Formats: sequence, structure tokens, C-alpha cells
Amino acid sequence: MQVNVDQVGLVSFSSDAELEQRLTHQASSVKQAIDQLWASGMTNITEAIETTQQELTSHRHNPAALPVIILLSDGQPTAGGDPAPPHKPPSRPGHASSPSVWDTMSMMI
Repeated sequence: MQVNVDQVGLVSFSSDAELEQRLTHQASSVKQAIDQLWASGMTNITEAIETTQQELTSHRHNPAALPVIILLSDGQPTAGGDPAPPHKPPSRPGHASSPSVWDTMSMMI
């Protein structure tokens, strides 16, 4: 991890998704948040992906960092419907030629 460029965050999910750690350069903060997690409830992968996408497109995201979602789950979605691949929102005027976070997003499931 290149601490001056790369960022890491954490979204947990069961029946709902929760942003546990905003994007940060401090991997130790995310490790501490992971250590506080426990499995319970449903598996709402759709809301987890949506919450993650919101954070990756927030003002906190470093545009020099490649946005990647690593999804860890205990099984099939049991809440929130079937997750769809990320969609690319419409281009904003004056920004059509510049790639958005959606053009470069990777997802590992």
C-alpha cells in the first residue's frame, strides 16, 4: 500500500449496510474496525455495494487511487435484492472526456 496515494475504507453489511470506516490512508484504523465486526442478520449485498460506491465517489476519494471493491460474504444475497454490476451515471457537462470513478472501478467477489 502506497500510503500517500492508496486509501482503504470499510463497509459492513447484514440486513443493512454501514460505513464503518471512511476512506483513509491509515490501514490500522480499518484493521481496528474489522476486529470489531461480527456476523449476524441477513446478507444485503446490494446495499453494501451501493454504500461502498457512495464512499468511492465522495470528496474523500483520492482521484489518483484506483477504486477497488473487495466483497467478502458468507453466502447468497438474502436481503435487498440481487446485486447488479455498478452502473455508470450520466456524464456531467464539461466532463465527458475525463474518466470517472465508474470507468476504472474494479470489483472482486
